[in-house]
Amino acid sequence: MKKFFAACISVFACLFIYGFSFAETVSISGAVTNFSSSSNLALDDITIEITGTMNFQVKTGKNGKYKISGLEKGGTYTLTVSKPGYDFVPVTKLFENLGKN
Repeated sequence: MKKFFAACISVFACLFIYGFSFAETVSISGAVTNFSSSSNLALDDITIEITGTMNFQVKTGKNGKYKISGLEKGGTYTLTVSKPGYDFVPVTKLFENLGKN
């Protein structure tokens, strides 16, 4: 009985510290690609800034691939790509009321 009581207190403490929110999350994934046939630009290490309901940055991995997980379902997010010396079209992509991956 004492062990069960201690476990319940631990769970309650975690819920209290981190909040009672069990909101559904979604993700955005894709790749930043180079459509220019005249050059072989490396597409890794490109910054993607996420602004809106949540704000943070991620970097693309090998071949420009990225995955942004843990986004609040129903949120609005703007993704902006950048890397010094590079031009992107489009620079931003808007996701409104993001309901699924």
